[in-house]
Parts: sequence; C-alpha cells; structure tokens
Amino acid sequence: MGYHTNSRNSADSAGIATLAATEFASEDTLLAVALRSAGVKLGTDGEVLDISSSAVISAHLAAETLWELVADRAIWYRQGNAAVAAVKRGAGCAYLPANTPRLLVVTGASDNYVSIVAADDPSDAFESQVELLNSLKADYEAHRVATAVHPHADATNALTAADATEAASAYTLANDIKDQLNLHLAEASRLEEVYTLLNEIKVDYEAHRVLTAAGVHGAADATNALTAADATTLGTAITLANDIKAMYEAHRVLTAGSVHGAADTINVVSADDASDLANLVTLANDIKAMYEAHRVLTAGSVHGAADATNVVSAVSAGTADIHLIDDTTHVIAAADASDLATLTTLLAELRTDYNAHLKSTVVHVAADDDNLLWWGTASLTMEEV
Repeated sequence: MGYHTNSRNSADSAGIATLAATEFASEDTLLAVALRSAGVKLGTDGEVLDISSSAVISAHLAAETLWELVADRAIWYRQGNAAVAAVKRGAGCAYLPANTPRLLVVTGASDNYVSIVAADDPSDAFESQVELLNSLKADYEAHRVATAVHPHADATNALTAADATEAASAYTLANDIKDQLNLHLAEASRLEEVYTLLNEIKVDYEAHRVLTAAGVHGAADATNALTAADATTLGTAITLANDIKAMYEAHRVLTAGSVHGAADTINVVSADDASDLANLVTLANDIKAMYEAHRVLTAGSVHGAADATNVVSAVSAGTADIHLIDDTTHVIAAADASDLATLTTLLAELRTDYNAHLKSTVVHVAADDDNLLWWGTASLTMEEV
C-alpha cells in the first residue's frame, strides 16, 4: 500500500507549491517531501525558523521532536498578511504558499498538530495571533460548561475580556484566558470532595464512638479506633475509607460492655472496599449515609439517646465537582502578555496546555474533542492506493 497526493486543480491553487501525484512508500515519506518542497525546517515552540533552504528533516524523525506531532496532514490558510500552516493528524497534506516569506514562527504543538506562522517579520504574525486568541476564547467558554466531559459545569471561571482586535485587547484577552484557565484547572474535583468528606467522617466517628454524655452509649467504644492518616492523596483516601468502613462496621454491632443496648443491624455499609477513585466515591458516600443514620438510631435501644453533636456536614462526593482530580499538569506558567514577544510565548503555552487539558481522561469524565483548538482548513487530501 502506498500514498499519493490528490491536489486541487492547478487553476485553483495559484501561489501554492504543489507536488505531482506521485506514489510514496509511506505517509512519513510523503509529508517529508511536502515539507521539504516548501522549505520548512521544523523546530520548537516560539522558534523563528529560516526557510531559505530546503531543510532535510529526517533528523527530527529520529529525535522525535515535532515530527511525531505532524506526521499525517499539513494544512494552510492565509489570514490577512500572514500565511499560516497548521499540521494535523488525519489524511492529507498541503503546502505553504509559494511566496511564503523567509521567516516562520512555530506557535503551538500537541500530539495532534503543529502550527507555523509565516511572516516577513515576526511582528506580522500578530493578525494570526488575534485570530487564535479569539478562537481560544470561544472554545474555552464552551469547554468549561460542557457537562458531557465535566460532572458539573464550571459556572465560575468565565472570561470577561472582549475579543482581541489590536495589541492592547490581545494582551488583555490572553491574560484573562491564562487566569481563568488556571482557576478552571484547580476547580473543585471529585477527589477533593472525597478528602473533605472522609476527613470529617473520621473526626465525627472518633468522637461518636466514645460519646457517653446523655446516655448515647452505655460505655465508650475503646476498641474500634481509627488508625489511618487523613486523606491527602488517592492512596491515603483509599486507606482511610477502608479503615473507617472496618471500624464502623465493628462499632455498630458492639454490645459488649454495654456500648450499645442492641446491635445496629440496619445501617450496614454494603459498598465494597475502595481500590480506585470510582469505588472510593461509592464507599465514602455509603459510609456517610450509614453513619448518619446510625448515630441517631434509638429504636431497639441501640443508643440511649441520639447523637446530635457529631453530624457530618460535608457534602457527598460528586455533588458539585467539576473535575475528577485537579489538573496540576497543565497549569499555565508563562508570564502575562505585555508585548508581542510575551504574547507569542504565552499563546504557545496556552494552546498546548489547553488542548492537553481537554484530552485528559484522568481529569475529565471523557475527552473533550468538540472544543479543541483547531486552526486552518485542509486543502489537499491523501488517499490509500
């Protein structure tokens, strides 16, 4: 099986460096020829590239730099005075316009694309950056409230900056996106809710089991004490949840020493021991429900009086969470935009981290493919032959 280019009619592709319909051994070979025909030398984000010569890019293949990010489709369009090439995974490749200036700026990369802005001077890339910023604004606003990927919509971290039209508004919007995206990454997570819930149950249960005031217990339960540390990580949360379950289950039926007047056979924790986040949430919520019912149970002389003191006030896990866990991997660290150079740096990181955040199924219920930041349109297709 080989690959060949299926280019547009030459009358429709004026100014585009095209390649004859030729069969190649692989997609990689085809793309290599395509990029070399345009004189593109791949580099790193924010790097200004000299394309005055047809660079051999095989070294990047071995180095696994941007090559792995671009291998399948090169696409382009022209925005104002700036020619833009974006390379995406998929089927097909196109070429930079034949009159592409000598300078390229790599503005973003992920495992699905690399974007290259071509300009006579790097400052000419500004119009394309404005276009990208406004696209990112729209995509982020749609992402943060998408309940197909979030357990609950993020109604807090909305953008307030206007669309970018010139330098000042571009800097303002870029900085607003950075601030709100970073807040969104750290929004209430399901795991944080579990930490809060389990740590409160720990405190309330420990106080309840020894409570003899007002005749709640005939004697303190000195046997079923918790030993697990507070929940601060998924691992410690699992350990604590399983410890609470075991000690509570022993406590509720303890009648020796007149701790209870009768065993509580009603409020049984039925959830399995925790081993991952999903069943940890189930167990934590089950423990809360059963403990809350147990502490006030006086029927059958289980307690001499209801325990109205040690109430679990923490919300059940999964009540208001936006992410499964905090996204600490894709925090935007670049400085605020204040000129073209800092805008270029910030925009490159925003684009990369934003798309990586959307695709994370560790953070989200599902990857958000609908609101990824894509830029450009395909002009050629690739067909298997």
